Amino acid sequence: MYCITNQYLVNEMMTEHEFQLQSEKITGDIRIEKIKQLKHNWDSEKERTSQALQRVSTEKQKTLISKEDTKIEQLKVQGRRKDAVLLRHSNTRKNIDASHQAKENPLYQKTLDLKYQNLEVGYSEAKKMLDNRREILKQQGLLS
Repeated sequence: MYCITNQYLVNEMMTEHEFQLQSEKITGDIRIEKIKQLKHNWDSEKERTSQALQRVSTEKQKTLISKEDTKIEQLKVQGRRKDAVLLRHSNTRKNIDASHQAKENPLYQKTLDLKYQNLEVGYSEAKKMLDNRREILKQQGLLS
């Protein structure tokens, strides 16, 4: 009578030695399969490690790009701050100039007004002198 176990045909009438050989063969096949499985697991783990390293490398690149983008944005912000400071200084300077102009304009206007008054007075007197030139010349003794 025969019985089938683990892909092997076992005769019930086997000798002890044959049984030992058959058992060792089965045990060896099991070990070979375990070794194959362990090798497969090792290759699989190696591949997963390789993929993980690739993902780490990709994330590292993304981080570096993000870091550079952040630096660029910081420089832009610093530039805008400097522009704002320069604009504020420019506005302050314009306000100071406008304030000086506001102070100087009335003084300048007063100066011009005084000059025009002197010119008007001089013009009036010159007109009177022209009208009265004979009398003035007689007073000076130039006309008789």
